[in-house]
Amino acid sequence: KYHIPDSKSGIILLCLLYWRDTVSPYKTLFLVSYISVFAGIILLALFRVRAKVIMSLMLVLFAAAFFLATPNGSMHDEEAHFYRAFQISEGHLISPDFDGLGGDIFPAGISDFNDNSAELDYSDPETILFPTSAIYSPQAYVPQAVAIRIARFFTRNVSVIFTCGRIGVLLLCLFLLLWAIKIMPFAHELLFLVIMFPMTIQELVSMSADGLTISLALLFTAYILKLSYSDKRISAGDIVILFILGTWVSVIKIFYVPLTLLILVIPKEKFSDKRGAVTFKIIFIAVSVFMTAAWLLIASPLASAGQRGDIMGQAGYLLSHVTSFFAAMIRTIHWSLDNFISTMIGSALGKQSVATNPLIWISYLILLVSQTATCQSIPEKKHRSDIPVFLIAFSLATIMVFIGLYLQWTNVIGNAYVEGIQGRYFIPVVLLLLLAVAYGRGQGKTVTGTYYYVLIAFFDSLALLDLMRAYA
Repeated sequence: KYHIPDSKSGIILLCLLYWRDTVSPYKTLFLVSYISVFAGIILLALFRVRAKVIMSLMLVLFAAAFFLATPNGSMHDEEAHFYRAFQISEGHLISPDFDGLGGDIFPAGISDFNDNSAELDYSDPETILFPTSAIYSPQAYVPQAVAIRIARFFTRNVSVIFTCGRIGVLLLCLFLLLWAIKIMPFAHELLFLVIMFPMTIQELVSMSADGLTISLALLFTAYILKLSYSDKRISAGDIVILFILGTWVSVIKIFYVPLTLLILVIPKEKFSDKRGAVTFKIIFIAVSVFMTAAWLLIASPLASAGQRGDIMGQAGYLLSHVTSFFAAMIRTIHWSLDNFISTMIGSALGKQSVATNPLIWISYLILLVSQTATCQSIPEKKHRSDIPVFLIAFSLATIMVFIGLYLQWTNVIGNAYVEGIQGRYFIPVVLLLLLAVAYGRGQGKTVTGTYYYVLIAFFDSLALLDLMRAYA
Protein backbone atom coordinates (compact mmCIF):
# COMPACT_ATOMS: atom_id res chain seq x y z
CA LYS A 1 0.00 0.00 0.00
CA TYR A 2 2.98 2.32 0.40
CA HIS A 3 4.57 3.92 -2.64
CA ILE A 4 7.63 6.06 -2.03
CA PRO A 5 7.61 9.09 -4.36
CA ASP A 6 10.69 9.45 -6.53
CA SER A 7 12.86 12.55 -6.34
CA LYS A 8 11.05 14.20 -9.28
CA SER A 9 7.72 14.37 -7.44
CA GLY A 10 9.39 15.86 -4.38
CA ILE A 11 11.21 18.47 -6.46
CA ILE A 12 8.00 19.37 -8.32
CA LEU A 13 6.13 19.89 -5.07
CA LEU A 14 8.88 22.02 -3.59
CA CYS A 15 9.15 24.10 -6.77
CA LEU A 16 5.41 24.69 -6.67
CA LEU A 17 5.71 25.83 -3.08
CA TYR A 18 8.59 28.15 -3.94
CA TRP A 19 6.65 29.62 -6.88
CA ARG A 20 3.56 29.95 -4.68
CA ASP A 21 5.24 32.35 -2.30
CA THR A 22 8.47 33.89 -3.50
CA VAL A 23 8.09 37.15 -1.57
CA SER A 24 6.73 36.22 1.85
CA PRO A 25 9.15 36.47 4.79
CA TYR A 26 7.72 33.13 5.92
CA LYS A 27 9.10 31.36 2.83
CA THR A 28 12.18 29.83 4.45
CA LEU A 29 10.38 28.70 7.59
CA PHE A 30 7.51 27.29 5.57
CA LEU A 31 9.72 25.37 3.13
CA VAL A 32 11.76 23.89 5.97
CA SER A 33 8.57 22.85 7.74
CA TYR A 34 7.09 21.28 4.62
CA ILE A 35 10.31 19.40 3.84
CA SER A 36 10.20 18.05 7.39
CA VAL A 37 6.62 16.90 6.98
CA PHE A 38 7.40 15.39 3.58
CA ALA A 39 10.42 13.52 4.95
CA GLY A 40 8.50 12.44 8.05
CA ILE A 41 5.71 10.87 5.98
CA ILE A 42 8.25 8.95 3.89
CA LEU A 43 10.04 7.70 7.01
CA LEU A 44 6.77 6.60 8.58
CA ALA A 45 5.91 4.72 5.39
CA LEU A 46 9.35 3.09 5.24
CA PHE A 47 8.93 1.78 8.77
CA ARG A 48 5.43 0.48 7.92
CA VAL A 49 3.70 2.66 10.51
CA ARG A 50 -0.04 2.03 10.54
CA ALA A 51 -2.17 4.36 8.43
CA LYS A 52 -4.27 5.54 11.37
CA VAL A 53 -1.13 6.53 13.28
CA ILE A 54 0.07 8.65 10.36
CA MET A 55 -3.37 10.24 10.12
CA SER A 56 -3.39 11.06 13.82
CA LEU A 57 0.06 12.64 13.72
CA MET A 58 -0.84 14.76 10.68
CA LEU A 59 -4.05 15.96 12.34
CA VAL A 60 -2.23 17.06 15.50
CA LEU A 61 0.57 18.71 13.50
CA PHE A 62 -1.68 20.78 11.25
CA ALA A 63 -4.12 21.66 14.03
CA ALA A 64 -1.23 23.08 16.04
CA ALA A 65 0.07 24.98 12.99
CA PHE A 66 -3.35 26.49 12.22
CA PHE A 67 -3.72 27.45 15.88
CA LEU A 68 -0.45 29.37 15.81
CA ALA A 69 -1.26 30.99 12.45
CA THR A 70 -4.64 32.43 13.47
CA PRO A 71 -4.73 35.25 16.05
CA ASN A 72 -7.53 35.68 18.56
CA GLY A 73 -10.79 36.87 17.04
CA SER A 74 -9.69 36.22 13.47
CA MET A 75 -12.47 33.76 12.66
CA HIS A 76 -16.15 34.15 11.94
CA ASP A 77 -18.11 35.61 14.93
CA GLU A 78 -15.34 34.42 17.25
CA GLU A 79 -15.65 37.40 19.59
CA ALA A 80 -19.38 36.71 20.09
CA HIS A 81 -18.63 33.08 20.94
CA PHE A 82 -15.96 34.23 23.38
CA TYR A 83 -18.49 36.38 25.23
CA ARG A 84 -20.94 33.46 25.44
CA ALA A 85 -18.21 31.10 26.68
CA PHE A 86 -17.04 33.67 29.24
CA GLN A 87 -20.64 34.12 30.37
CA ILE A 88 -21.02 30.38 30.93
CA SER A 89 -17.71 30.28 32.81
CA GLU A 90 -19.32 32.68 35.29
CA GLY A 91 -22.20 30.26 35.81
CA HIS A 92 -24.74 32.17 33.70
CA LEU A 93 -26.18 29.41 31.49
CA ILE A 94 -28.97 31.54 30.05
CA SER A 95 -28.25 35.00 28.64
CA PRO A 96 -30.13 37.93 30.20
CA ASP A 97 -32.56 39.79 27.96
CA PHE A 98 -31.56 43.36 27.06
CA ASP A 99 -34.58 44.69 25.16
CA GLY A 100 -34.88 41.41 23.28
CA LEU A 101 -31.14 41.02 22.68
CA GLY A 102 -28.94 38.48 24.41
CA GLY A 103 -25.92 39.77 26.29
CA ASP A 104 -24.44 40.21 29.74
CA ILE A 105 -22.55 42.57 32.03
CA PHE A 106 -18.82 41.91 31.86
CA PRO A 107 -15.73 43.52 33.40
CA ALA A 108 -14.25 46.33 31.33
CA GLY A 109 -11.50 45.32 28.91
CA ILE A 110 -13.07 42.06 27.83
CA SER A 111 -13.18 43.26 24.21
CA ASP A 112 -9.41 43.92 24.13
CA PHE A 113 -8.44 40.27 23.50
CA ASN A 114 -5.90 41.26 20.85
CA ASP A 115 -4.05 43.55 23.27
CA ASN A 116 -1.44 41.47 25.08
CA SER A 117 -1.34 43.95 27.98
CA ALA A 118 -5.11 44.41 28.48
CA GLU A 119 -6.61 43.07 31.71
CA LEU A 120 -10.14 42.59 33.03
CA ASP A 121 -11.32 45.39 35.29
CA TYR A 122 -14.07 44.01 37.54
CA SER A 123 -14.59 47.42 39.17
CA ASP A 124 -15.84 48.91 35.92
CA PRO A 125 -18.51 46.63 34.41
CA GLU A 126 -19.89 47.16 30.91
CA THR A 127 -22.80 45.72 28.95
CA ILE A 128 -21.89 43.57 25.95
CA LEU A 129 -24.51 42.31 23.49
CA PHE A 130 -23.97 39.12 21.50
CA PRO A 131 -27.38 38.06 20.12
CA THR A 132 -26.04 35.60 17.55
CA SER A 133 -24.31 33.39 20.13
CA ALA A 134 -26.61 34.04 23.12
CA ILE A 135 -29.11 31.49 21.77
CA TYR A 136 -26.55 28.65 21.77
CA SER A 137 -26.98 26.04 24.51
CA PRO A 138 -24.35 25.84 27.27
CA GLN A 139 -23.28 22.41 25.98
CA ALA A 140 -21.81 24.14 22.93
CA TYR A 141 -19.15 25.82 25.08
CA VAL A 142 -18.20 23.22 27.68
CA PRO A 143 -14.46 23.02 26.82
CA GLN A 144 -14.13 26.77 26.22
CA ALA A 145 -15.91 27.68 29.45
CA VAL A 146 -13.92 25.21 31.55
CA ALA A 147 -10.60 26.46 30.13
CA ILE A 148 -11.62 30.10 30.60
CA ARG A 149 -12.68 29.42 34.18
CA ILE A 150 -9.34 27.79 34.97
CA ALA A 151 -7.42 30.65 33.31
CA ARG A 152 -9.31 33.25 35.35
CA PHE A 153 -7.97 31.71 38.55
CA PHE A 154 -4.44 32.66 37.48
CA THR A 155 -4.71 35.80 35.37
CA ARG A 156 -6.82 38.75 34.32
CA ASN A 157 -5.03 39.13 31.00
CA VAL A 158 -7.79 39.06 28.36
CA SER A 159 -5.57 37.75 25.58
CA VAL A 160 -4.38 34.83 27.72
CA ILE A 161 -7.94 34.00 28.81
CA PHE A 162 -9.13 34.07 25.19
CA THR A 163 -6.23 31.86 24.08
CA CYS A 164 -6.93 29.37 26.86
CA GLY A 165 -10.53 29.09 25.66
CA ARG A 166 -9.29 28.24 22.18
CA ILE A 167 -6.86 25.70 23.60
CA GLY A 168 -9.66 24.08 25.59
CA VAL A 169 -11.89 23.48 22.60
CA LEU A 170 -8.94 22.41 20.44
CA LEU A 171 -7.87 19.73 22.93
CA LEU A 172 -11.35 18.27 23.22
CA CYS A 173 -11.86 18.32 19.45
CA LEU A 174 -8.55 16.55 18.89
CA PHE A 175 -9.48 13.92 21.47
CA LEU A 176 -12.83 13.29 19.77
CA LEU A 177 -11.40 13.16 16.25
CA LEU A 178 -8.45 10.95 17.19
CA TRP A 179 -10.97 8.62 18.82
CA ALA A 180 -13.04 8.67 15.62
CA ILE A 181 -10.01 7.80 13.47
CA LYS A 182 -9.11 4.95 15.81
CA ILE A 183 -12.54 3.28 15.87
CA MET A 184 -13.65 3.90 12.26
CA PRO A 185 -14.06 0.32 10.99
CA PHE A 186 -13.70 1.16 7.28
CA ALA A 187 -13.48 4.09 4.85
CA HIS A 188 -11.12 5.83 7.26
CA GLU A 189 -9.49 7.54 4.26
CA LEU A 190 -12.80 9.34 3.60
CA LEU A 191 -13.16 10.31 7.25
CA PHE A 192 -9.61 11.65 7.25
CA LEU A 193 -10.19 13.74 4.14
CA VAL A 194 -13.18 15.45 5.77
CA ILE A 195 -11.19 16.02 8.96
CA MET A 196 -8.31 17.54 7.03
CA PHE A 197 -10.36 20.07 5.07
CA PRO A 198 -8.64 23.41 5.74
CA MET A 199 -12.03 24.70 6.85
CA THR A 200 -12.44 21.83 9.31
CA ILE A 201 -9.03 22.41 10.85
CA GLN A 202 -9.72 26.12 11.13
CA GLU A 203 -12.96 25.43 13.02
CA LEU A 204 -11.09 23.19 15.46
CA VAL A 205 -8.93 26.11 16.60
CA SER A 206 -11.77 28.63 16.78
CA MET A 207 -13.66 29.77 19.88
CA SER A 208 -16.93 28.97 18.10
CA ALA A 209 -19.10 25.89 18.60
CA ASP A 210 -18.52 24.63 15.04
CA GLY A 211 -15.35 22.68 15.80
CA LEU A 212 -17.02 20.79 18.63
CA THR A 213 -20.10 20.16 16.48
CA ILE A 214 -18.03 18.71 13.64
CA SER A 215 -15.97 16.55 16.01
CA LEU A 216 -19.01 15.15 17.81
CA ALA A 217 -20.82 14.45 14.54
CA LEU A 218 -17.89 12.58 13.00
CA LEU A 219 -17.21 10.60 16.18
CA PHE A 220 -20.90 9.70 16.49
CA THR A 221 -20.90 8.45 12.89
CA ALA A 222 -17.74 6.41 13.45
CA TYR A 223 -19.07 4.96 16.70
CA ILE A 224 -22.34 3.92 15.05
CA LEU A 225 -20.45 2.15 12.26
CA LYS A 226 -18.12 0.49 14.76
CA LEU A 227 -21.05 -0.96 16.71
CA SER A 228 -22.93 -1.86 13.55
CA TYR A 229 -20.11 -3.93 12.04
CA SER A 230 -18.54 -5.30 15.21
CA ASP A 231 -18.81 -8.95 16.18
CA LYS A 232 -19.66 -7.95 19.75
CA ARG A 233 -23.00 -7.01 21.21
CA ILE A 234 -23.71 -3.51 22.43
CA SER A 235 -22.84 -2.98 26.08
CA ALA A 236 -24.28 -0.60 28.65
CA GLY A 237 -21.21 1.58 28.20
CA ASP A 238 -21.87 1.82 24.46
CA ILE A 239 -25.43 2.94 25.14
CA VAL A 240 -24.21 5.68 27.49
CA ILE A 241 -21.67 6.92 24.94
CA LEU A 242 -24.30 6.95 22.17
CA PHE A 243 -26.67 8.99 24.32
CA ILE A 244 -23.95 11.49 25.21
CA LEU A 245 -22.74 11.96 21.64
CA GLY A 246 -26.17 11.97 20.01
CA THR A 247 -27.86 14.37 22.40
CA TRP A 248 -24.78 16.61 22.66
CA VAL A 249 -24.45 17.25 18.93
CA SER A 250 -28.23 17.68 18.56
CA VAL A 251 -28.64 20.25 21.31
CA ILE A 252 -25.71 22.34 20.03
CA LYS A 253 -27.35 22.85 16.64
CA ILE A 254 -30.83 21.71 15.71
CA PHE A 255 -29.62 21.23 12.12
CA TYR A 256 -27.98 17.95 13.09
CA VAL A 257 -30.81 16.24 14.94
CA PRO A 258 -31.23 13.95 11.87
CA LEU A 259 -27.87 12.41 12.75
CA THR A 260 -29.67 10.49 15.49
CA LEU A 261 -31.35 8.45 12.72
CA LEU A 262 -28.02 6.67 12.28
CA ILE A 263 -29.01 4.55 15.27
CA LEU A 264 -31.30 2.72 12.83
CA VAL A 265 -28.37 1.14 10.97
CA ILE A 266 -27.36 -0.93 14.00
CA PRO A 267 -28.83 -4.43 13.52
CA LYS A 268 -31.24 -5.70 16.14
CA GLU A 269 -28.96 -8.70 16.66
CA LYS A 270 -26.38 -6.42 18.28
CA PHE A 271 -28.68 -5.93 21.26
CA SER A 272 -29.25 -8.54 23.94
CA ASP A 273 -33.01 -8.13 23.53
CA LYS A 274 -34.22 -7.77 19.93
CA ARG A 275 -37.59 -6.39 21.02
CA GLY A 276 -35.86 -3.96 23.33
CA ALA A 277 -33.68 -2.81 20.41
CA VAL A 278 -36.64 -1.15 18.71
CA THR A 279 -37.71 0.50 21.95
CA PHE A 280 -34.18 1.76 22.58
CA LYS A 281 -33.91 3.31 19.11
CA ILE A 282 -37.23 5.10 19.49
CA ILE A 283 -36.30 6.39 22.95
CA PHE A 284 -32.86 7.49 21.69
CA ILE A 285 -34.28 9.61 18.87
CA ALA A 286 -37.11 10.94 21.07
CA VAL A 287 -34.74 12.04 23.86
CA SER A 288 -32.49 13.90 21.41
CA VAL A 289 -35.47 15.67 19.85
CA PHE A 290 -36.92 16.48 23.28
CA MET A 291 -33.68 17.97 24.62
CA THR A 292 -33.26 20.08 21.49
CA ALA A 293 -36.86 21.29 21.65
CA ALA A 294 -36.49 22.07 25.35
CA TRP A 295 -33.53 24.35 24.72
CA LEU A 296 -35.30 26.05 21.81
CA LEU A 297 -38.19 26.78 24.14
CA ILE A 298 -35.82 28.23 26.75
CA ALA A 299 -33.97 30.38 24.22
CA SER A 300 -37.05 31.38 22.21
CA PRO A 301 -37.33 34.90 23.77
CA LEU A 302 -33.91 35.68 22.28
CA ALA A 303 -34.17 33.62 19.11
CA SER A 304 -35.89 36.24 16.97
CA ALA A 305 -33.82 39.20 18.14
CA GLY A 306 -30.62 40.29 16.51
CA GLN A 307 -31.16 38.11 13.44
CA ARG A 308 -31.24 39.49 9.95
CA GLY A 309 -34.63 38.08 8.99
CA ASP A 310 -38.13 38.22 10.46
CA ILE A 311 -38.31 34.74 11.96
CA MET A 312 -42.02 34.73 12.74
CA GLY A 313 -42.91 36.26 9.39
CA GLN A 314 -40.75 33.81 7.47
CA ALA A 315 -42.09 30.88 9.51
CA GLY A 316 -45.66 31.83 8.65
CA TYR A 317 -44.79 32.14 4.97
CA LEU A 318 -42.91 28.82 4.96
CA LEU A 319 -45.80 26.91 6.54
CA SER A 320 -48.25 28.28 4.01
CA HIS A 321 -45.92 28.08 0.98
CA VAL A 322 -43.97 24.85 1.44
CA THR A 323 -43.50 24.28 -2.29
CA SER A 324 -42.21 27.83 -2.73
CA PHE A 325 -39.63 27.26 -0.01
CA PHE A 326 -38.35 24.07 -1.63
CA ALA A 327 -38.22 25.88 -4.96
CA ALA A 328 -36.07 28.58 -3.30
CA MET A 329 -33.88 25.87 -1.76
CA ILE A 330 -33.33 24.11 -5.10
CA ARG A 331 -32.73 27.44 -6.82
CA THR A 332 -30.11 28.37 -4.20
CA ILE A 333 -28.34 25.02 -4.55
CA HIS A 334 -28.34 25.36 -8.33
CA TRP A 335 -26.74 28.82 -8.29
CA SER A 336 -24.41 28.38 -5.32
CA LEU A 337 -23.38 24.71 -5.27
CA ASP A 338 -19.82 25.50 -6.33
CA ASN A 339 -19.57 28.09 -3.56
CA PHE A 340 -20.92 25.64 -0.96
CA ILE A 341 -18.38 22.99 -1.98
CA SER A 342 -15.42 25.37 -2.21
CA THR A 343 -16.11 27.06 1.14
CA MET A 344 -16.76 23.72 2.80
CA ILE A 345 -13.28 22.61 1.80
CA GLY A 346 -11.67 25.96 2.58
CA SER A 347 -11.63 28.49 -0.25
CA ALA A 348 -12.36 31.34 2.18
CA LEU A 349 -10.85 31.13 5.66
CA GLY A 350 -10.77 33.48 8.61
CA LYS A 351 -13.84 35.71 8.58
CA GLN A 352 -14.37 34.56 4.99
CA SER A 353 -11.85 37.24 4.06
CA VAL A 354 -8.77 35.05 3.57
CA ALA A 355 -9.04 33.70 0.03
CA THR A 356 -6.97 30.60 -0.58
CA ASN A 357 -5.63 29.49 -3.94
CA PRO A 358 -8.36 27.76 -6.02
CA LEU A 359 -5.82 24.98 -6.60
CA ILE A 360 -6.46 23.84 -3.04
CA TRP A 361 -10.19 23.21 -3.11
CA ILE A 362 -10.32 22.01 -6.72
CA SER A 363 -7.53 19.48 -6.15
CA TYR A 364 -9.05 18.46 -2.81
CA LEU A 365 -12.40 17.91 -4.53
CA ILE A 366 -10.80 15.73 -7.20
CA LEU A 367 -9.08 13.65 -4.53
CA LEU A 368 -12.32 13.41 -2.55
CA VAL A 369 -14.31 12.21 -5.57
CA SER A 370 -11.57 9.77 -6.54
CA GLN A 371 -11.32 8.27 -3.07
CA THR A 372 -15.09 7.99 -2.74
CA ALA A 373 -15.55 6.33 -6.13
CA THR A 374 -12.80 3.76 -5.56
CA CYS A 375 -12.90 3.20 -1.80
CA GLN A 376 -11.44 -0.26 -1.21
CA SER A 377 -12.28 -0.73 2.46
CA ILE A 378 -16.10 -0.84 2.23
CA PRO A 379 -17.29 -4.16 3.73
CA GLU A 380 -18.48 -6.80 1.29
CA LYS A 381 -21.54 -7.65 3.37
CA LYS A 382 -23.30 -4.33 3.72
CA HIS A 383 -26.45 -3.78 5.74
CA ARG A 384 -29.44 -3.06 3.50
CA SER A 385 -30.56 -0.15 5.64
CA ASP A 386 -27.24 1.72 5.55
CA ILE A 387 -27.54 3.62 2.25
CA PRO A 388 -31.18 4.72 2.78
CA VAL A 389 -30.46 5.90 6.33
CA PHE A 390 -27.29 7.75 5.24
CA LEU A 391 -29.14 9.55 2.47
CA ILE A 392 -32.20 10.35 4.61
CA ALA A 393 -30.10 11.72 7.47
CA PHE A 394 -27.97 13.82 5.08
CA SER A 395 -31.02 15.11 3.20
CA LEU A 396 -32.96 16.02 6.35
CA ALA A 397 -29.93 17.78 7.85
CA THR A 398 -29.47 19.74 4.61
CA ILE A 399 -33.14 20.75 4.57
CA MET A 400 -32.93 21.84 8.20
CA VAL A 401 -29.88 23.99 7.42
CA PHE A 402 -31.84 25.73 4.68
CA ILE A 403 -34.91 26.13 6.89
CA GLY A 404 -32.81 27.60 9.71
CA LEU A 405 -31.08 30.11 7.45
CA TYR A 406 -34.33 30.94 5.67
CA LEU A 407 -35.88 31.87 9.01
CA GLN A 408 -32.90 33.65 10.55
CA TRP A 409 -30.92 35.30 7.75
CA THR A 410 -33.13 35.66 4.71
CA ASN A 411 -34.14 39.30 4.86
CA VAL A 412 -37.15 39.42 2.52
CA ILE A 413 -40.18 37.31 3.44
CA GLY A 414 -40.83 34.84 0.64
CA ASN A 415 -37.47 35.53 -0.97
CA ALA A 416 -36.66 33.46 -4.06
CA TYR A 417 -33.29 32.43 -2.56
CA VAL A 418 -32.08 31.28 0.85
CA GLU A 419 -29.44 33.63 2.20
CA GLY A 420 -26.64 33.03 4.70
CA ILE A 421 -25.77 29.45 3.70
CA GLN A 422 -22.09 28.61 4.22
CA GLY A 423 -20.23 25.52 3.16
CA ARG A 424 -19.02 24.74 6.68
CA TYR A 425 -22.57 23.89 7.74
CA PHE A 426 -22.38 20.68 5.68
CA ILE A 427 -19.10 19.34 7.11
CA PRO A 428 -20.77 17.41 10.00
CA VAL A 429 -22.91 15.39 7.58
CA VAL A 430 -20.98 15.27 4.28
CA LEU A 431 -19.36 11.97 5.33
CA LEU A 432 -22.81 10.34 5.17
CA LEU A 433 -23.14 11.32 1.51
CA LEU A 434 -19.64 10.05 0.75
CA LEU A 435 -20.37 6.73 2.45
CA ALA A 436 -23.66 6.32 0.56
CA VAL A 437 -21.85 6.84 -2.75
CA ALA A 438 -18.93 4.60 -1.77
CA TYR A 439 -21.33 1.80 -0.78
CA GLY A 440 -22.84 1.80 -4.25
CA ARG A 441 -19.60 1.91 -6.23
CA GLY A 442 -17.21 -0.85 -7.18
CA GLN A 443 -13.70 -1.09 -5.91
CA GLY A 444 -10.84 0.12 -8.06
CA LYS A 445 -7.35 1.56 -8.09
CA THR A 446 -7.08 4.52 -5.75
CA VAL A 447 -4.47 6.85 -4.31
CA THR A 448 -2.98 5.09 -1.31
CA GLY A 449 0.01 5.20 0.96
CA THR A 450 2.52 8.00 0.85
CA TYR A 451 1.04 9.83 -2.14
CA TYR A 452 -2.28 10.18 -0.33
CA TYR A 453 -0.72 11.76 2.75
CA VAL A 454 1.69 13.98 0.81
CA LEU A 455 -1.15 15.41 -1.29
CA ILE A 456 -3.21 16.24 1.80
CA ALA A 457 -0.18 17.76 3.51
CA PHE A 458 0.55 19.80 0.38
CA PHE A 459 -2.98 21.24 0.14
CA ASP A 460 -3.22 22.06 3.83
CA SER A 461 0.25 23.59 3.77
CA LEU A 462 -0.79 25.99 1.02
CA ALA A 463 -3.90 26.98 2.99
CA LEU A 464 -1.74 27.48 6.07
CA LEU A 465 0.62 29.68 4.10
CA ASP A 466 -2.28 31.87 2.98
CA LEU A 467 -3.33 32.29 6.61
CA MET A 468 0.20 33.19 7.65
CA ARG A 469 0.44 35.81 4.95
CA ALA A 470 -2.99 37.27 5.79
CA TYR A 471 -2.25 37.66 9.50
CA ALA A 472 1.42 38.59 9.27
